[in-house]
Amino acid sequence: MDETCLKVNGKNIYVYSAVNAESKEIIYMKAFPSRNYFITPRFLIEVLRKCKNKPELVLIDKAPWLINAVKRLGLRYECRTFGKRNSVERVFGYLKDRSKIFYHNVNINFKKILKRMEDSLRFRRGTECVNEFLEMFVFYYSTLR
Repeated sequence: MDETCLKVNGKNIYVYSAVNAESKEIIYMKAFPSRNYFITPRFLIEVLRKCKNKPELVLIDKAPWLINAVKRLGLRYECRTFGKRNSVERVFGYLKDRSKIFYHNVNINFKKILKRMEDSLRFRRGTECVNEFLEMFVFYYSTLR
């Protein structure tokens, strides 16, 4: 499990991903507007709902929000930088390669829809668009690549 950063309308957005280290299958991927101690456990709970069985071991890096989340949920974990955890980094590499058409900066243009849309609403809609893109990316990664 890990996260990476993309830009949406000039603001950072964090893409979390959980990958099965053995099969290299993406379990779940989702974008959030921030990276913190509240969002990370929420993502991990969504991952656990998608798993048939509780994972024996969760591989993470040394990010404090990741360590806190697995501890709060009572999961066994190991902090690794290389090795099997590289499968999630490989997924992020594919994701960033595929998002190069956006130059890692997805811009959602709402000028035609609403001229005076608030920044927070534009950012939230941008996050929704990135999540739709991630669903298509997971399909691509799992079946077409």
